[in-house]
Amino acid sequence: MLRATILRTPKQLIYKSPKAALSTTARAFYPHLKNDQDAAEQKEQHLFDDNKKKLDNLEHGKNPDFKQPGMEDLKKKGDDARIEQNRPDDGVY
Repeated sequence: MLRATILRTPKQLIYKSPKAALSTTARAFYPHLKNDQDAAEQKEQHLFDDNKKKLDNLEHGKNPDFKQPGMEDLKKKGDDARIEQNRPDDGVY
């Protein structure tokens, strides 16, 4: 992704303008966005971006309030999900 902000296309090398330098930079920060999103897609995109921020915070941030669930809790949650989805226990994890 960083490479897209630094490198220029051949057209940009020939045509020198202030817009040429910024054209890939703005798109490189949000490569997953569509140009024309309807209201439902914008709502879903906003939810996706919020969840991504939360995930980044959990993975890389220092959150003293977060407590890792115990093995028994995780096992019970997995068994409940298996029962809810009517899946047999295949023993592969």
